[in-house]
Amino acid sequence: MRSSIVTYVLTLIGGIAIGAIGITALRAPGQTPAVVPGVSQNLKTPGITQTIIFNTPLAGFPGKKALMFIGDFEPGASTPKHLHPGTEFLFVLEGEGVIEQPGRSPVELNPGVGVFSEPGPDANGFIHQAKNLSQTKRMKTLVLLIYNKDGPPAVPVD
Repeated sequence: MRSSIVTYVLTLIGGIAIGAIGITALRAPGQTPAVVPGVSQNLKTPGITQTIIFNTPLAGFPGKKALMFIGDFEPGASTPKHLHPGTEFLFVLEGEGVIEQPGRSPVELNPGVGVFSEPGPDANGFIHQAKNLSQTKRMKTLVLLIYNKDGPPAVPVD
């Protein structure tokens, strides 16, 4: 059952990534995407904009929500250290960056790289920080978070 859920989610991410790239390519020059509160606003992250694709309850998984967004990192921008109390799927659309997690090797982010993370056995989430390594180019990611509908999608960590 778990592998079929992962397969479904990865297929969904792939389809949405193609659509997101198409939407970005078709957007008129200078047109600003609609942005609604989400993870970066919850984390008060300057230099990172989120374009929410959807934030919806999951009918087949009572008590769970899915939040999908495009994260647009300005040159040199990084998230603060934070955790997601649920599962995170991240796909790099453009740019170069890194995800750093305490006690683990950094994960290089380049176009086409996908990262899957879920909470550990204590269910408190996984602490990490994402950084755009370029000082001249943007980094864009497509992120899908599965989280408890009564909780936040992300929690800042000191």
